Amino acid sequence: MTTQYSQTLTLAVPAPLTEPANHLAALVGESPADINTFRQATYTDGTTDYAVAHTACTPTLLERLTTGQLPAQDIPEGVDLELAKQALDAINAEGGALMAIDVDPHEQFAAWGLEPIRSDDEALI
Repeated sequence: MTTQYSQTLTLAVPAPLTEPANHLAALVGESPADINTFRQATYTDGTTDYAVAHTACTPTLLERLTTGQLPAQDIPEGVDLELAKQALDAINAEGGALMAIDVDPHEQFAAWGLEPIRSDDEALI
């Protein structure tokens, strides 16, 4: 049995772009639940906090993200196209969202200089 999900995608989105990134995920994703892909910032580089995601994906999704070719029709209900475009622009801008393909997410987070954000409870241990 073969699957369309032949690659993986790792993303780190600056906390202020969480909402736009969720609209982008819902626009190019497979389910209305994709609007909740990025919930809260869980990694930091010491300056910027990031919400992260790692998922299996199709080559079509990667093509849309790397070329900027967003769907022009069949926009899912509740998706703000302008917010989705804002997130896409951030993926393709230096210093914006971070994206890597077919990598171990934890190794990639480290390569990006990201560390998990420790809660106050964890800092006391």
